[in-house]
Amino acid sequence: MKQLRMFIVSDSVGETGELVAKAAISQYLYADQNAVLKRFPYIDSVEHLEEIIKLAAQQQAFIVYTLVSKELRRYIQSETPKFNVTAVDLMGPLMDALENELDSIPLEEAGVGSQIG
Repeated sequence: MKQLRMFIVSDSVGETGELVAKAAISQYLYADQNAVLKRFPYIDSVEHLEEIIKLAAQQQAFIVYTLVSKELRRYIQSETPKFNVTAVDLMGPLMDALENELDSIPLEEAGVGSQIG
């Protein structure tokens, strides 16, 4: 089985992304033995994302991300195909659905999820 390199990109600590990534990887026999996960926490700018995307291209890494900023999510969505990097948005689709369901605009503040009891 080929080695999987996965970059976990977050605007907070990256715990959510890592937990989801590990849960998905665990569904593949022996994948955990061939997986290298690296967290990129506290990402808050396009410049940081640009560096990560280029590094992912160099290392043939797969990106999963939990970013609450629509601007940063759009940047990853638009730039990763240019570098042939696969990227999966773990937070955006749910936030978009909640925005429609609640007819409300999200705060886009990183780390506030830990305050929900």
